[in-house]
Amino acid sequence: CKYLGTYLDTETDIKHRKQMAMAVYNRYQKLLQSDKIFLETRIKLFGTYVGSTFLYHSELWTLTKKL
Repeated sequence: CKYLGTYLDTETDIKHRKQMAMAVYNRYQKLLQSDKIFLETRIKLFGTYVGSTFLYHSELWTLTKKL
């Protein structure tokens, strides 16, 4: 079941978020791996684009050791 963009099952939601984050990473891969941009800037860009996509609604996740 999906409610307001988040799956009610934590494991399903995490898998879905990982897929979305990988899609965003693949979209910006050349930018994130470019030697023409400082490392600190690339880290900030990664957190902005990829990290925020993955962690959206993560405060609702109930994590187990397996997850």
